[in-house]
Amino acid sequence: MQYKALELNFTSPLHLSDIRANDYGKSQRLLHSDTLTAAIMQTWALLGKSEWITEDSGFVASSLFPFTKAADSTVYFLPKPFCGLNIPKGKNDPALAKKAKKVRYFDAKYFQLALQQTPMDGVVEKSFQGAYLSDSEIDASFLTSDTRIRIRKPRNDHADAEPFYMEQLRFKNGSGLWGIFSFENDQMEMRVKAALDYLQSAGLGTDRNVGNGQFSCKWKSELPLQISTPSTYGLNLSLFCPNDQPQLTAMLDEKARYELIKRGGWLSEPYGSLRKRSVYMFKEGSVFKMPTATNVLGEVVDLQPEIINKQHPVWRSGKALFIPIAL
Repeated sequence: MQYKALELNFTSPLHLSDIRANDYGKSQRLLHSDTLTAAIMQTWALLGKSEWITEDSGFVASSLFPFTKAADSTVYFLPKPFCGLNIPKGKNDPALAKKAKKVRYFDAKYFQLALQQTPMDGVVEKSFQGAYLSDSEIDASFLTSDTRIRIRKPRNDHADAEPFYMEQLRFKNGSGLWGIFSFENDQMEMRVKAALDYLQSAGLGTDRNVGNGQFSCKWKSELPLQISTPSTYGLNLSLFCPNDQPQLTAMLDEKARYELIKRGGWLSEPYGSLRKRSVYMFKEGSVFKMPTATNVLGEVVDLQPEIINKQHPVWRSGKALFIPIAL
């Protein structure tokens, strides 16, 4: 496997919808791996490379998480593991406990300590910066949002237009979303980069037709955290959908920790008025017993509605990138 880190610096507002129909008033704060993979595959079709779209795409993407600048360094955040914090007992006090509940992301240093289950001796009250746990002094408002009123024009010309509200995310300079890609070979890396080159101007997320979601991307060979092959337990950095019930059963024991999220959404054109079928996946940061020594587990599922001809599969990637955690 070849690993590369990707940074997206957004040059226009961004809105990331969830499965809730017609609810644009709240945007997600991270770009889930299945959405990113679907955007890449859809771009291949637009580029006239439909033959590249297969159930086994040849790459696995993590979800994209926040990053920002602190002094002369870049601070990369990862999802808070569901195994929680490991603060020495002598440091447990109400102030830290209250702040710890608000944390959603660890910086790479604390994330690595969480993976190793090493006591976080360096954690003090100022390490908790809103939703972020970091030793670096960051501007915790590097990701802000505002709400704009928009008009939904109905397809029926005799119906009235409907106003609705949309939350837009904005990143300060030097901030954005980042993630990790695993490629089977150089050819797959080239194909993914071709899609992202196109998406830089086409945009990601909602309201791309008015210029939202545009970005510049930067690839890095050096990762901000170490990745070795999981042995007994692994933590997923992508949304995860098990291959089958036996695989899931083998991954669940008394130490497993996880949350579920429902995935689905609307189809792209020419089926824009139809919704995909839905599937539940395991959230990023979940912890499982690993049935085999590998960094990639999960399957790609077809969420096409029954009304669509079987010749048009709607792939949703539940393949996840796992890294080892010492439990």
